Amino acid sequence: MLQLYPYWAGLPLQSLTQTLRIYRPDGLLLELTVASWGSEHLEPDPNSPGRPRRVAVGRESLPITEAQLAELGVRLTT
Repeated sequence: MLQLYPYWAGLPLQSLTQTLRIYRPDGLLLELTVASWGSEHLEPDPNSPGRPRRVAVGRESLPITEAQLAELGVRLTT
């Protein structure tokens, strides 16, 4: 079973995120999340070594469409 959630704008940087959950017959749950930001929008956090922090909004749209995310989910179920 596939469950595709609508995208939403996160705070405080108003970046987009969308999640697809895949419930496989063998009981395994896979969760794929796409976001409108990447590693170029991160920098080291001096208060948490080894854990980066977001410093920029990112792009205006998600990197793949809802249809592409759903197709990826279908491929992972077969």
